[in-house]
Amino acid sequence: MKSKKIDGNNIIYHIIQKQIILAGDSENPSRETKFLIEQLLLWGGIWFTPEVYQTIPVLLPYVIRDASCRKIDPATGKDTRGIATEKGLLPDDNSSIKGIPRSLNIISHLSEMNGNRMGNGFVASHIWRKLEKHVSWASQYEATNSFVPNLVWLPSQLSKLTDRDGYAQHFLQYLSGRLYKNIALKNPSVQSIWNELKVPDITPVCDVDIKKLNYFDATADWIAKRRDTLNKELQSILYILNGQPPCLNKINVGNYVPTLQQVVLEMTAEDKDSFKQWITDNL
Repeated sequence: MKSKKIDGNNIIYHIIQKQIILAGDSENPSRETKFLIEQLLLWGGIWFTPEVYQTIPVLLPYVIRDASCRKIDPATGKDTRGIATEKGLLPDDNSSIKGIPRSLNIISHLSEMNGNRMGNGFVASHIWRKLEKHVSWASQYEATNSFVPNLVWLPSQLSKLTDRDGYAQHFLQYLSGRLYKNIALKNPSVQSIWNELKVPDITPVCDVDIKKLNYFDATADWIAKRRDTLNKELQSILYILNGQPPCLNKINVGNYVPTLQQVVLEMTAEDKDSFKQWITDNL
């Protein structure tokens, strides 16, 4: 039987997940294992600042994650990324989210990160997978897919570590709750979003200083520009829902506007009203 080559980067995850964490209990591992997990995530994760959350709590309210949208349709020879769903949402493979902070420097107590930008090997990771009430996964629900508290950028091997239920995922949820949950916002949808996200009651082994996490250095100008662009996109979606020409001919990707204009003609009144309200809440 022919042997295969092993990727040295990928093996790190298997060592941690299969030899260290599963040597004990993945939900409640030993104190030493908790310490290792906490240190990796505290130093490896990069977060948006509370100021970004306060201004743009949902980065892309019209986008949901759908990995299958990158599959080629034999009939057209193209993929389906950006083709509006029956409820008017834009399906994406996470590309739209992961690139948002790419131009931003990082503020960090780790000299290798501080003042630099993300390169290859980082993944936009969803902190919650399961929701409390909604039937879909968090990444497939428009309210939580790009909700700032549900996102952290991690080295790919650490991201894999948090893709399953266990202490690594719970620790990130704990950090997100500490970082964002007590910030009051005007957006009327925010409380209902938090109702979907259970923040675990855990006691970390490490002393956690939220100020010492790694953050994207999102300036006031960057936030304002991002907010302005999003408002134009959301206003265009509202125009389309109301049967009017949009103020933008392209939103995110080229497929979305023309297919949304077609989908709107067949949407139920209930779906259309629900989508209008969600978009309006995020303006």
